[in-house]
Amino acid sequence: MFRNTKLRAGFICKSLLVDCDFEGADLENANLLKTEFRNCNFRSAILRRANLTKTDFEGVDLRGADLTGAVVAKTRFRRVRIHALQGSLTPDALVHAEEIDTVAEGDPRYEEGEEALRARLSQ
Repeated sequence: MFRNTKLRAGFICKSLLVDCDFEGADLENANLLKTEFRNCNFRSAILRRANLTKTDFEGVDLRGADLTGAVVAKTRFRRVRIHALQGSLTPDALVHAEEIDTVAEGDPRYEEGEEALRARLSQ
């Protein structure tokens, strides 16, 4: 849907986005405040200096994404794939995140089906 699009300094606030494809998208300086991303693809996306305050990432693929300087205050990362993350989203920056739950290949949650994900979210 948003694959390889330029959304620099764009606004996607207080929204719920499910099964969206942001692979390779340029979201530098975007404001994603209080947005919920469920089962979305952000592989190789550019999120430099993006405002991710109170944003919720559930079942999201962030492999190869560049989060240099992203604001992650009270952000939740649940069941996210983040190995090979680019940029400087360091452990010091992640201290401000509310929850971090990464998933590695081989973990049964890594390839959890959409039906199982929706069932878990509705609880």
